[in-house]
Amino acid sequence: TRVLQMCLPQQDATLAAMADVVAAVAVLGATVGTSGNPDYAASAYEGLEGGSGDGSEGLSPQDMDELRRLISSLPHMAVEDLSVAWPVLAGCSAVALLVGFAWLLLIRFLAGLMVWITLFGLAAADGVLCWWLWTRQQAMKADVRYGEEGDFTSQADAAYISFFVFVSLGAIYVLLVLCFRKQIQLAARALAVAALAVGQLP
Repeated sequence: TRVLQMCLPQQDATLAAMADVVAAVAVLGATVGTSGNPDYAASAYEGLEGGSGDGSEGLSPQDMDELRRLISSLPHMAVEDLSVAWPVLAGCSAVALLVGFAWLLLIRFLAGLMVWITLFGLAAADGVLCWWLWTRQQAMKADVRYGEEGDFTSQADAAYISFFVFVSLGAIYVLLVLCFRKQIQLAARALAVAALAVGQLP
């Protein structure tokens, strides 16, 4: 008893708060899995007979929602998200599988062409990105907000710097492709043989 008094100097208030938490957990255990609505949980909590016994008003809907977030563990939240997003995940997985098979099929018959298309496609994507950054920063610098608003000015300057960064990266990438073109051709042939071997597997 003396130890309990030292640990809980206000036993009545502590026990009342624990009773609120236990009641809230009991209600949330029945409502989170069904509706997940904090207003519904709060109304169910208010319907409990007796309450905490100290005349308090109980937990507000905001408190109930916060308590639900604390009680719901990460795996439980992951299961809730998967139960909602599984059609999108399944569709994306199916599309990725089909694209992978189509890529292997194209590599099998057009290995060299597909490799070069991929390499030049990356260079073209970098060029498009550089063009967009240049036009974007020009439009932002021509805007009246440039120099007046700090965030807008920072974004324009960041786009300007990013343009030169991606131009440099693109130039280095093109030079590397040109310097290693013979090795790339050998790699394309090896890739064609590997794709043929994968296609013959049972």
